[in-house]
Amino acid sequence: GRYYLENCRDLLYQERQLIQEGGAAPVQAEAPLLYADPFDLLCKTPAFYAQVVSPRLEQDFAKVYRYAALHFGGDNLYQRGIQHNLDYLRQLIQHNDLSALRRKPIFITQ
Repeated sequence: GRYYLENCRDLLYQERQLIQEGGAAPVQAEAPLLYADPFDLLCKTPAFYAQVVSPRLEQDFAKVYRYAALHFGGDNLYQRGIQHNLDYLRQLIQHNDLSALRRKPIFITQ
């Protein structure tokens, strides 16, 4: 969805911080920080998708995403949404300006 990039910036970064600090799942104390800040996380997202996510979808999961396109009559809204987010993020990174990410993530509380 359209809140995905804001969620990465605001929530995923915090989650990674907790993991790094051992709050959610212990990691080696000497492990380098994966992301310096939320901007760094977003800047690394396109490469992460290309190097990790895409190969998993293509090889490990045997392109199972194709079935969504068949089910919905040839259009894969999931893949289109991913590509839209990546294209938009690349534009923001190219202009070195993430200020367009103004939407506030929706927090679910119990």
